[in-house]
Amino acid sequence: MQQTTTNDLAGRIGDQASTAAGQAKELARVGTQQVKEITQTTRERALREIDSRRESIASEVEKLAGTLENQRGGGQAGPVIDLAASAARKLSTALKDNTAEQLLRSATRNPVAVLAGTFALGFFVTRLFKA
Repeated sequence: MQQTTTNDLAGRIGDQASTAAGQAKELARVGTQQVKEITQTTRERALREIDSRRESIASEVEKLAGTLENQRGGGQAGPVIDLAASAARKLSTALKDNTAEQLLRSATRNPVAVLAGTFALGFFVTRLFKA
């Protein structure tokens, strides 16, 4: 009798463990699906936001390129300023000619170039406004 009770108890514990494991798997599956949905929604919002501001940012970058060209002068910094103006014009053109999706793909393919370009552009803008 004691053996039967122990076996019954072991069987019930095994059933409960199996049920708990199934519930844990389902919870993990649902959680994973929710994370994917949230990620997709966030990505779509970010792309819409970038698309809505692309033209205005391109216009501002174009103005920056013009300002850089006007500041050129004849000193040693002339070639560097020309390079910065050229980079600003290329960025403006890329913003105008590409969708947010294309810009994102381009940035993820070469993040070092994006960071370097951002740093250089920030440096030149800072130098321009200090002058």
